[in-house]
Amino acid sequence: MDITNYVMLELGQPLHAYDRHRIDGTIGVRRAQAGEKLTTLDGVQRTLDAEDLLIVDNAGPIGLAGVMGGAGTEIADPQVDPETGQVTGTTEVVIEAARFAPVAIARTARRHRLPSEAAKRFERGVDPQAAKAAAQRAVDLLVLLAGGTAEPGVTEFAVEYPVYSITISADHPTGSPVRSTAARPWSAGSRRSAAPSRAATSWWSPRPAGAPT
Repeated sequence: MDITNYVMLELGQPLHAYDRHRIDGTIGVRRAQAGEKLTTLDGVQRTLDAEDLLIVDNAGPIGLAGVMGGAGTEIADPQVDPETGQVTGTTEVVIEAARFAPVAIARTARRHRLPSEAAKRFERGVDPQAAKAAAQRAVDLLVLLAGGTAEPGVTEFAVEYPVYSITISADHPTGSPVRSTAARPWSAGSRRSAAPSRAATSWWSPRPAGAPT
């Protein structure tokens, strides 16, 4: 966790670490279903709003995207049983580096009254090119300083939303005509694996409020 915090301060890119063994299947991203529950890392069980963006696995939400991770996949200090030599706690991690739409993160943080350090940075905007560099930097430091082993390979995640037309009416004394502009697609990027034992690099932009799913 010290490494993820250090990289955030160094590069300005928030990161999140998951216990790999506590993840059920593949990590993805989606909007919440109204009434879903998620216990965040601060120990508070939160009732989710349909506009909340989530990080999920096969079992359900594991994080409030861009704001705070879930307690169910929290990193725990490794412990060794002196009698059996069995290791408990976190031994393999997934590192997530993401890019989210600032307005979506700001609204979620305010909705849940959860002004985390990650949310503050995302709502002000982060370097769109920083996610990959930050994930790789975290992996490199985990290998160099923590004795980790990086798992090769890349896991990608992508979502494309259609282009929306926006009609703007200019109703003022100059008599400017009605203009029509096309909004850029709301798209999602990729999730890259390479950590001790896996790192994930992700960046997503949610669909606009009111846009069709």
